[in-house]
Amino acid sequence: AYFGGPPYLEGRVFELLDQLSEQYPFCDVIMTGHSFGGALATIASLRYAISRAMIRVSCHVFGCARLGGPDFRLLVNSLQNLKVIRVEYNEDGRVINQDSSAGDWTHVGHTLALQPKCKPPSVAYRFEKHKPTLAKHKFLPLRKGEKTAQNISAFVIAIRQYADGRFAWMTDFEGAVGKGVRGTNDETREVV
Repeated sequence: AYFGGPPYLEGRVFELLDQLSEQYPFCDVIMTGHSFGGALATIASLRYAISRAMIRVSCHVFGCARLGGPDFRLLVNSLQNLKVIRVEYNEDGRVINQDSSAGDWTHVGHTLALQPKCKPPSVAYRFEKHKPTLAKHKFLPLRKGEKTAQNISAFVIAIRQYADGRFAWMTDFEGAVGKGVRGTNDETREVV
């Protein structure tokens, strides 16, 4: 229903976004989703960014599995008008530690890893650079009765804890060196 056949949802969504961008010409398009919805949001944002090169498109996904091969990853990460931010919860091994027997599936975009029980409690990876391999990734054992972060409410609770100052938020990408981009009056730019 999304990609083809009546009622062809993608065409209707893109038409609505076109109408909104006509009304508000300086707007950005932001797509979001969780789990399978995150995969659909990633694909939809890619297709919209390709077809509308003059519109800035952001895609913010939560708990999204790997969904493409190296060519797909290169395409997503190289579009100048598309920014993909993946938020993963380090205790959700089903997203991070997927079975690789299905092929060379990869994550796309930047990763914000929420890991409140670890030090540091949050880490940002630019295009997966400097991210530990699965063998080095430490999954904390779940206590009896504890659930993994498989639903969106776990992300909402975790983000609230960061917003309330309970855990420190990342200030730069992992492995970044140097002083980075500086603005007027030598102001620093940080990951938001």
